[in-house]
Amino acid sequence: LDIILRDTSHQPWQTFGTVRIAQDGITCNERPITGAQPGVWYSIEIRFQLDARDEKQPVVTVRTADGLEETLSLPPVQPPIRAFTWLGLSAAGNEAGVINVDNLVIRRVTDTQTEFPVNEGFEDYTAGQMFGEIVHGRDTAKGADAFVTDRMAATGRHSLEIHDAAGLTHGWQPMVRNKIHTTVADN
Repeated sequence: LDIILRDTSHQPWQTFGTVRIAQDGITCNERPITGAQPGVWYSIEIRFQLDARDEKQPVVTVRTADGLEETLSLPPVQPPIRAFTWLGLSAAGNEAGVINVDNLVIRRVTDTQTEFPVNEGFEDYTAGQMFGEIVHGRDTAKGADAFVTDRMAATGRHSLEIHDAAGLTHGWQPMVRNKIHTTVADN
């Protein structure tokens, strides 16, 4: 699974980076954070300041349910990102596999407020329903799809299930895309 955050409010688009969860471990922008095991739920937190003029380092923290925690500090993004307008959840690869996502939260904290542009536990969806604006590369004949399921969840009854398949046009397919709004102007 790739988790991708972008600012698409101006050209060229700017990408914060990619958090990748794969069988051989969890990375951010190809820098290792920790190992990964199939069947284990991970909590991933990405923290950084939009429009960080003081060049604070972004931090990615990975936690397991049993309390293990690994943190990676990254070099500041240059030029600074002024907004998050796009969230992508991508299957990332060309091999068959299934990954589940639950409790998807984007929290924006300022000196005066905390807001949640994304706070999704998938409980308001029915099993089989699509999440997000669009699923790019959906090919049900090959088994590539993304939908809400009641088969498993970290908490509650539902999660987002992404099925990857061999033979798709692009390695990033299928990708769930969702528009979000976290901008410096939202203060």
